[in-house]
Amino acid sequence: PSKPGPGQKPVEKPKPPTTGSDVTYIVKSGDSLWKIANKYGTTIAQIKKDNKLTSDALTIGQKLIIYTNKKEPGKIPGQKVNKKPKKASSNTIIGKNGESLSLLAKKSNILIEKVSSAQSSTVMYQIKAGDTLYSLAERFNTEVSELMTLNKLEYPIAVIGANLQLPSDHVQRSQGIIVGAIDNTSIEVLIDGAHQALEVSYGSSHNYQYEEGQQVVLTYTTGSDNHRPALISVVQI
Repeated sequence: PSKPGPGQKPVEKPKPPTTGSDVTYIVKSGDSLWKIANKYGTTIAQIKKDNKLTSDALTIGQKLIIYTNKKEPGKIPGQKVNKKPKKASSNTIIGKNGESLSLLAKKSNILIEKVSSAQSSTVMYQIKAGDTLYSLAERFNTEVSELMTLNKLEYPIAVIGANLQLPSDHVQRSQGIIVGAIDNTSIEVLIDGAHQALEVSYGSSHNYQYEEGQQVVLTYTTGSDNHRPALISVVQI
């Protein structure tokens, strides 16, 4: 390379991170910057900086450069790896709101045992379009196998409109106000004067529109270091 002339400063090339490696990630349905940052052990701010993003909005098929120190993306140290249960030929069935999994199973000739009544150790979630048992297990910080056990499922099938029992660990019920949608996967709520983001099914955030100041009862998971708080249900007062 040529040397800089008199009085000229050498042009410094951007230096890559000193540790880890970079990967090209292609955005998929249901992705958010939070999920991607958590998966690769980085931060939302770092991803936005590296990719010159001006907002948190993502589009399916978009390519992102991710710098990561993790050798195996997506694994949390100390986390047990569970074998995925066998899949049925179809993972989603459309049913009427409130129909039980067992009733829909009979209609579709799918082997699903009778679902027992909800216990005090569980809460009910109504399955939305786009939900799968895998996405619900991730969102509500549980495992597919636990959801299948609670709901007596033979196959990991998400039935749109059906009620699904969730473990009630780390679940809270509070009165508050829904402010509006943040992005495709989260809404903003106001609880006890504090603003908070709750994760929802992909593409459903704009369905949570209420009159200004409308009080509602929110049931949601409180979240953890690796999981955002997630909305389970809303009841208008």
